[in-house]
Amino acid sequence: MDTTMRKYMEAFGFASPRQVSCEICGHPAAMIHHIRGTAGSLRTRPDNMIAVCRHCNLEIRAGQLKPEFLKRKHTRFAQFRALLNRVR
Repeated sequence: MDTTMRKYMEAFGFASPRQVSCEICGHPAAMIHHIRGTAGSLRTRPDNMIAVCRHCNLEIRAGQLKPEFLKRKHTRFAQFRALLNRVR
């Protein structure tokens, strides 16, 4: 498991990479994509990381999914995980 996935799991309360789903389509996540690049502290900031499957990653790289869309999806996900973690 790479460092980015480990940081993502720690930030959002996942115990195993198998629990991580694509934040866009819900399929199993294959990687963590950086919404606004990796310069400086952006690399490890949870608000800049979004879990994606291979298909959605290809759409991002092709320019079909814009950073603004990714940020909106991730913000909703982060709010949901925060509520879920409080309930536990």
